[in-house]
Amino acid sequence: MSWRDGRAFCAQNESDRESHRLIDDFITIRAAVRSIGTYVRFCRAHKRLVLDVARTTSAFGGLAAQQLFRAALRDSLTGSHAVWAAVHAHTYQLLVHDCDVKRWFFLWENKAFEQSLISAAQRRGDVETIGYSHSVVRKQDNRYYNELHFVPVVGGRSRPTASRYAVNGALPIRNIQLVAPPAAPLCEVEALRYLSLTTREKVTGDAVLVVGDISATESERLVVATVAALPDSYKSRVVLFKPHPGNLSQMDMARALGCEVSTEPLASLAPLVSFAVVGNAGAASLDLTMLGIPVITLLDAHTTNLSPLAGMHGALFARDVADLRQFAQNARLGAGDISSVMTRTQPPSRWLAGARSCGVSRHANSSRARCRKKQCRDSNRGVGRGEHPGAGASARRQMAKFDIDIVHRER
Repeated sequence: MSWRDGRAFCAQNESDRESHRLIDDFITIRAAVRSIGTYVRFCRAHKRLVLDVARTTSAFGGLAAQQLFRAALRDSLTGSHAVWAAVHAHTYQLLVHDCDVKRWFFLWENKAFEQSLISAAQRRGDVETIGYSHSVVRKQDNRYYNELHFVPVVGGRSRPTASRYAVNGALPIRNIQLVAPPAAPLCEVEALRYLSLTTREKVTGDAVLVVGDISATESERLVVATVAALPDSYKSRVVLFKPHPGNLSQMDMARALGCEVSTEPLASLAPLVSFAVVGNAGAASLDLTMLGIPVITLLDAHTTNLSPLAGMHGALFARDVADLRQFAQNARLGAGDISSVMTRTQPPSRWLAGARSCGVSRHANSSRARCRKKQCRDSNRGVGRGEHPGAGASARRQMAKFDIDIVHRER
């Protein structure tokens, strides 16, 4: 999210019950001054850093790593990325130090802001940090890959690790453990985003739903394959296309291929649908399964299986049009067992058990800030070019008016 979009989001959602802030709102003169010293040390380190692999130690006769990563090194240590990384790191440092908050929650995706927050909490010593995973954790999800798991750093500064990490189900935990888990406990909690979804009570239609992908090429592949897979007895059925919210321009493509188009929520479309087709990495397959809609994932021969349902008991996958046709002709279609993927206990006792041990908590996120009475989200995105450095103090005073807890927003 850009700085401009972040500002627009904050202004749009501001109310007497909610206060929204970017991390840039907390930048102070003290943080800016400290960042200058850090940037100078970055520049010195850049001059001394050597990545080239010696010819005698490489089976390839020498790797020109220095040349290969020249642009990335320059931006990371002396470019604009280094400047804002230093500013935000010191901002988190001062924010955590000056607040009375004892527990911080953050969206865990191995982003740079997470390291700043965790490091700041560890420096203070009496603060707990809890990272919670994204609502969808796929097999081989590199967002959770810890490269230091198998080759730990010895005699140097290692990457800071949160007190523990919250994951919303048994299958996501298993997927994280396969790619290399962090050096901290993984705790199973409820999938808050999906608690409101319930199995549809009745089916009043026989439409075939195609859920679009962010990629227009992938969406067209799904529509073409689905239309071709329907047997003659199904030709009278409506093929309903729901475009990805991030790419609504696909609607014209779907209409040209004979589909009807709807942007209604999946829960509203559920009674009208006999089964659904999603793409290789379609996160909507989770929502569809929870709604009780039979769903099949159309795999891509050029890509590994990135479906969040991979590993779920009862999940169905199609390799080609023939597999799709066989699925469409099956009169005993059924949805998979979502309980093996997501934990959806109500009330969310696992979350509540953790929250009761601390009266106040703060939730930091890499995309935007969202604070309301007892609810907050901080952001590390956007550059406060128009922000006065002294704004941090007033932002802290306003934040002090709120009790802070976890917030969840349906996307």
